[in-house]
Parts: sequence; C-alpha cells; structure tokens
Amino acid sequence: MLRQGCSMGRHILLNIHECGNTVGLTNLAEYETFILELLKSCHAEVVNTVSHQFNGGFTHLALLTTSHCSIHTWPEWDSAAIDIFTCSDKVDCEGIVNGLLGYFDSITHELSAVVR
Repeated sequence: MLRQGCSMGRHILLNIHECGNTVGLTNLAEYETFILELLKSCHAEVVNTVSHQFNGGFTHLALLTTSHCSIHTWPEWDSAAIDIFTCSDKVDCEGIVNGLLGYFDSITHELSAVVR
C-alpha cells in the first residue's frame, strides 16, 4: 500500500487544437526526430519507441526510464491528444509541453496535471 503523502509521479494530459503545423500531425518521421530531441533536452531518457501510421494521423509512444510520453493525432480535426507521465522530478514537463505547443503551433489547448 502506498504511504499517505507519497507521490508516484506527475501525469499531464494535453489536448491541442487548431494546429498551424498540420504537416506535423501527419509526418511521423519528422515528429519522431523532434520528440526524441525534445525529451532528451528536458532530461527524459527514452529507452524505446513504438508507433503506428494511420491513413492520416499517427500514434507514437516513447517509453521513458521514468514512464512514458504518447501522442495520438487527428489531422482531419487539426488536433492531437498527448499524455506525459513521469515519476522523476528531474524531467522538465513544462519544457516538454511548451516544446509541443510550439512544434504544432497550437492556437488552443487544454492542459490537466495530476499528482498520482
């Protein structure tokens, strides 16, 4: 049983909409290059990745030593759903979120952060 007051980590849910970078919502290879560099620069260590290209969008999962970062894109809606979970205080989650918002040039977004 988890001790009272203990935190297992931070879980961030980010929905982005009205993306100016619509190519970013479809180009899996470009996104993979971008996200691996972003995660590294934000002190997240990637141990593996898996992805799937759909007819338009894609799903990508980066498995981290401290948990994961995933994305599901819907280019037909100029949107994506992103999930970041880490049990490390060293991972710069704010930097990851800001990097993703900049990369996709998102006009609107919703952000939820949960301590787990």
